[in-house]
Amino acid sequence: MLRWCVHNAVPVYGDTGLPYISKRKSTQAIDVLVAAAMATGRAESGEGGRSAFDEADFDPMWCVAL
Repeated sequence: MLRWCVHNAVPVYGDTGLPYISKRKSTQAIDVLVAAAMATGRAESGEGGRSAFDEADFDPMWCVAL
């Protein structure tokens, strides 16, 4: 799945010269690639912190009621 998303993405360089992920030239999904990039960025940032899953009162079904 990730390989398919990588194939669909196109690296584009913004005004700052930094690359970002674009699907400008594709009609297929890149969601898994974006999620993996975001997770990698957070993991490498070294910022600690707690996840919502660490909370004792976390209810994974909260969104079902919406």
